Amino acid sequence: MVSSAVATPVQNLLLEYGRLSLSPDALEELLGFNLDRNCVAYWERILPTNQSDMGRGKERKGLSLGTYLFWSAIGMGVWVYFNTNVFPWSFLLPARVPPEVQSKLNQVAANVGTDPNNLAAVIHFETGGTWDPSIRNAAGSGATGLIQFMPQTAAELGTSVDDLAAMSAVEQLDYVEAYLRPYRGNLNSLEDTYMAVLYPAAIGKSNSTWLFWWGTTAYEQNQGLDRNQDGVITKGEAVQRLRDTVQ
Repeated sequence: MVSSAVATPVQNLLLEYGRLSLSPDALEELLGFNLDRNCVAYWERILPTNQSDMGRGKERKGLSLGTYLFWSAIGMGVWVYFNTNVFPWSFLLPARVPPEVQSKLNQVAANVGTDPNNLAAVIHFETGGTWDPSIRNAAGSGATGLIQFMPQTAAELGTSVDDLAAMSAVEQLDYVEAYLRPYRGNLNSLEDTYMAVLYPAAIGKSNSTWLFWWGTTAYEQNQGLDRNQDGVITKGEAVQRLRDTVQ
């Protein structure tokens, strides 16, 4: 139970709302958003009530809005902690991605000196959210896999895009690590982790740096990154497109 020293100020702050007898459905309508069902269940278990029936949709008596919102905040805090500290990038993972891929990604991120959140965001974006190691670039560049290895890049790593496409995600992450290792020490942000994959020459440069421009093959292959359609793709535009996708 919450000590009165903690709960009372919250209740006093919201005293103007009075003591409400509301079902979660009614409170959702009042607040304008859906309640977290786990939080509701926890609330029902630990807070006092004048009714023996605690089922969803039944009237609650003697519960202040302040008390409910206090415990809602506690539940939300726990959810945020686990999603930002324990599994910080798990929301980017399709349900079918197995734990061994998650573990391998953490290992690769540590080895190349980047935040696993940033590496996960880049892979999510490059694969269109599929995390499919065999996915090919639709624009016909030949780019393949988790970070869209170009054929020449694959050859420099001692493999081919066809071989990469035949690998599991765990196996291909070894090549992701091999590709990113030369940039260790410079992958300190989402921007520069993405630039290592898209345009390494822009690592450490300002967001106004031009990457691709109209009339070039590279621009045609990456035209979707040109947010304002002015014929120039800047570092900032490219990264913002990524952020728009994963946030």
